[in-house]
Amino acid sequence: MEGGKQFAVTDSHITVPDAPGLGVSFIPEEAKRYLRDEDAGFFEN
Repeated sequence: MEGGKQFAVTDSHITVPDAPGLGVSFIPEEAKRYLRDEDAGFFEN
C-alpha cells in the first residue's frame, strides 16, 4: 500500500478514523509477489 496517513501505535493498537476508507492505495503488482502458487490467478480479470 502507498500513501495515506501514518497511524500512531500505542500499546500495539491504532486509532483509525471514523470516516470511510483509510486513505491508502492497494498495489496489486506488489501483492502478487506474496501469493501462494495456487492463488497465482487471483488478480486476473
